[in-house]
Amino acid sequence: MPAGSIFESFFATQGFALFEFLGDGEFRLIGTWPNWCQSMWGDFPANQQNIRIGDVSPFLENFLFDAEQFWNSKGSGSANSGNWTERDSGGREIPLEASAYLLDGTRLLIVRNLSETFDQQQELFQTARDSLLVYEKLLREIQKKEILLHCIVHDLTQPLSAMNSVFHLLEREHLPAQLKKYVKTGERESQRQELMIRGILEAFSSDLAAQNSAQEKTGESPDLADCAQRAVREFSTAFRDHDVRLRFDPRVKKSADWRVPGDAARLDRIFGNLLENAMRYSPKGTTVTVGVEDERGFVLAFVDDEGPGLPKDQAESQLFALFSKGKSHSGKAGLGLYFCKITVERWGGTIGAQTRAQGGSRFWFRLPRAEKIVAASHSAHMKKTAPPETHHEKQKPAKRLRILVADDADINRELVAELLQKRGHIAIGVADGREAVAELEKHDFDVLLIDEEMPNMTGLQATQAIRQREAGTTRHQIIIGFSGHATEEDERKFRDAGMDAILSKPVNMQRLYQVLESASAGANLLPRTSHVAAGGATSGATETISQRAALGESLAASNAIAHLNRSTGGNLKLMNSLASILLADAPKALARMGRAIAQNDAAELAAAAHLLKGSLAIFGASKAVESARSLEAMGRAVNLREAPLEFRALETEFAQLRTELAPLTKKNKLNKMPKAKIRRKTKPAAKRRKR
Repeated sequence: MPAGSIFESFFATQGFALFEFLGDGEFRLIGTWPNWCQSMWGDFPANQQNIRIGDVSPFLENFLFDAEQFWNSKGSGSANSGNWTERDSGGREIPLEASAYLLDGTRLLIVRNLSETFDQQQELFQTARDSLLVYEKLLREIQKKEILLHCIVHDLTQPLSAMNSVFHLLEREHLPAQLKKYVKTGERESQRQELMIRGILEAFSSDLAAQNSAQEKTGESPDLADCAQRAVREFSTAFRDHDVRLRFDPRVKKSADWRVPGDAARLDRIFGNLLENAMRYSPKGTTVTVGVEDERGFVLAFVDDEGPGLPKDQAESQLFALFSKGKSHSGKAGLGLYFCKITVERWGGTIGAQTRAQGGSRFWFRLPRAEKIVAASHSAHMKKTAPPETHHEKQKPAKRLRILVADDADINRELVAELLQKRGHIAIGVADGREAVAELEKHDFDVLLIDEEMPNMTGLQATQAIRQREAGTTRHQIIIGFSGHATEEDERKFRDAGMDAILSKPVNMQRLYQVLESASAGANLLPRTSHVAAGGATSGATETISQRAALGESLAASNAIAHLNRSTGGNLKLMNSLASILLADAPKALARMGRAIAQNDAAELAAAAHLLKGSLAIFGASKAVESARSLEAMGRAVNLREAPLEFRALETEFAQLRTELAPLTKKNKLNKMPKAKIRRKTKPAAKRRKR
């Protein structure tokens, strides 16, 4: 191989130095002496073609023993030194690698400068590390948002549970027809709110996890015109109260095929959000028109109003962004239009808005037509989505049941127990899973109703403990779980733990009666019950965070007793009981939270704050609820840096609430009503020890 050849020059430029082993430590240089060799080992000996390379590099001197053994073995392959570094004349470290080869009897030593490769590897490693850090940060952010979302949903379901229970109690009273109408309206709206919460949890959980697919398969083909007409019926009263006329476009051919892919309940929420937006900006005496139009392979739905039109300072695309709001309007920023956008796009559609030439604005969304399906399937679907009657059965159950209610929120536990007793059942209340397991050891119960999140022992842990004790026996305790955010993943987890059914909070009492009494009759419980519509109500407008904040401020501005009076329908006995429970238990919860902060116990803080906030919400104490929610989130995130300041704010708000409730407790001679009042009912039969 002649020196100076193109081949040798190429090797030199790629960082290789080639040597032929001559024996006795002598090597002949093949090609040129590379600059990096010169910077480490000096100039090549003048007037010489050979070099004792082991003399210039101690590492190579050691490697030559292995190399000679390889050459003498006359084997195939190579002998490698592994990486090492040497310093050049400037003190810079140069990574090197040596290999010994035997080619056609010629013993070759190749020394390679790995600087360029090493730098590339380091750059790749650094990029990988940076990407991993970004990915982990993104996961933490998603987790924080998911935790916050579930906290918010759970917080909203707690007062809704109490509201539904109160409405159900009021409906059983002998009220004038007008008051019964108001009670039914309140019950219907609380059910609508519950469905809205479910929609937020489903839509935004999948959005945060990037699981929303443009080709989501729903298996349903609802009629868009039917959904539009249903929305008009649902919102007609609210529009009439605002002195705005709401109508369905009379030009629409109702007999035409308006079916689209999607889900009827979510379409109802989309129409509800758009109608709420139209009602907010429509002047009195104007008309809002809802309709659908044929666009060949698509169906376009629209809501036309006669308001001021779209804000000039805001692009159309920004209207549907998360928490978007125009600068020149006092409208509320929030989730409603964003929910519409992600839902429509998930079904392969588009959504938009425009200012109408004749005045006002049009909000529209376009969905592809559904594929043809058999009439029987469509008929079955319409029966499924049609809102059922909302009347409540008045007759007593066929069998009086012994029911154990386990819920850490005293107020919710008492209300559920009261409703069950009015239904004719025997109800016993306990505060956590551990007490539930202990009570089941002492007494027989037909059904255990148990909340998901409780201190000491959760509903899941209690269920698993009960099922373990039943192993090897013929016993099977019927267990029905309550969950504030029962997603499909949650439901699967509950069923795997051994629960017979799951009901979502706020609990619809008619659905609860149905499940309880079906179980007592030996019927198979539904595998999933949490997504059954409460009372059959359809979802209306999605309430924004700013709306909830505004509502909370209005409640906080009024006296707590006035708010409690509205919530209970003026039931003084119930008001006294609720206030007594709060004033007895809240100081204990606050003390528990204070100790947790002092001991830096994040888990204990989260549990105590979670317990307190649901009770505070029933009294309209929005600022106190917000502080409790913040403390729970801090505990779950294991970051208590701001907890002392937030805890002082919570103490201040509770002191204000206690002052507002003082007149009520003074009037109540028995302001320390025993929490175990319901235990004075007929005691369940003692548990038979025989298995």
